[in-house]
This record gives sequence, structure tokens and C-alpha cells, in this order.
Amino acid sequence: MVIRINEAELARVLTGPGGPVYREVRAEAHRVRASIARHAPKDSGKMARSFLVRMSAVPGRSVTATVYTRSKVATYQQRGTRPHGPVRAKVLRFKPKGGGGVVFTPWVDGVPATHFITKGLLSAAKWRVRVES
Repeated sequence: MVIRINEAELARVLTGPGGPVYREVRAEAHRVRASIARHAPKDSGKMARSFLVRMSAVPGRSVTATVYTRSKVATYQQRGTRPHGPVRAKVLRFKPKGGGGVVFTPWVDGVPATHFITKGLLSAAKWRVRVES
């Protein structure tokens, strides 16, 4: 008995945009994105909405989904910040959210880490996940 495999068709089914593997990877990435958004600190909701999914495929080899954001604030919320002060001036100057005018201060407390991205990933993933810092 001879079995012949149409490798081009197999690659299309497994890693092509219409194939079941591609669709499952995309669905999983959107579940992770939604979970991260649910775990994100809520103020205006802008940061939670900033997470996107990018798909890429190498036909016949792999399908990859990346959940990402360009928000720098997300990094500060995830990892936290340490207390800090001005570098070139005597005081920091900023406008806090919610109004109240301009604030001048020689030092600000850091922001504690929320690890919301890690929590979102761990709660959404259907497989074993190892998170490294």
C-alpha cells in the first residue's frame, strides 16, 4: 500500500489562514487578549483596549499569535515603578488625572506592580505556562 500526502494541501490546512490550526491559535490569542483586558487596572479603560493580536504563519511550519500593546503605561502597571524624583530640576511638575491643577513635588512614590498581564495570561491559557521576568 502506498500513501501519498499532498504536502501543499497539508500545509494549507495546518498553517494557512483558513486552516483549523490557524483559527484555533487566533481564537486562543483573542481569549488571552480579553483576559488581559479584564485584569487591567481600570481608570478610563484606554489601556485595556490598547492590547492587540498579530498573527503570523510560515506555511507548512508554524502559526504564531502575539498579544501586544504599544502603551508604555502598561509596562509601568505590570512591573511597577520605584520611588523617583527629578533628574535635571529641583522638583517634578505634572498634571494629575482628574484635574486639580499642576503639582510640584520633589519626590513621588512608586507604583506597585499589578502583574495584570501575567494574571490575564495564566487565567486564559489552556496549556501549562511558565512566566519569566
